[in-house]
Amino acid sequence: MNTCRDNSSQIRQIEMKVAKYIFNSYIKEKKIQVNDQEKLVTMKEFMAKIFLKSNGLVTQSELLKEELTTISKANKDYLLNPDNYQKTKKTPFGYPDEFRCHHIIYKKHKFTRCSNKIDEENGGDMYCLQHWDSTNPYENEYNKLVDNIEK
Repeated sequence: MNTCRDNSSQIRQIEMKVAKYIFNSYIKEKKIQVNDQEKLVTMKEFMAKIFLKSNGLVTQSELLKEELTTISKANKDYLLNPDNYQKTKKTPFGYPDEFRCHHIIYKKHKFTRCSNKIDEENGGDMYCLQHWDSTNPYENEYNKLVDNIEK
């Protein structure tokens, strides 16, 4: 096991040296065209792009905040321009709260709300066609999380 770890750290060191050499030889102090502007790229930016450093795991609260923000953007966009979305009710941010399914999905150890449009014929005013006859066991837990975030 230590041999694998040693080999991977050696490979990582070689990758870093090669990336630094490429940066110093070809990119350093040269302007690069980015979004119609010329820009100097730092070594930190270059290394982050080459090695695609991840932002880490997304927590339940971060995911829920992003979901609530998206829903509020969809609500605002729909309320400002209801005529633009009369046919499908879907905005660029998804369905507004009043047209979005209320079923809570537990996926990859995180809660999220279904993003489908409600089915007025079968689901009434709460659920999409996929969830209109299923139980919603995670609703209370999801609502508690939403209440904690909105405080």
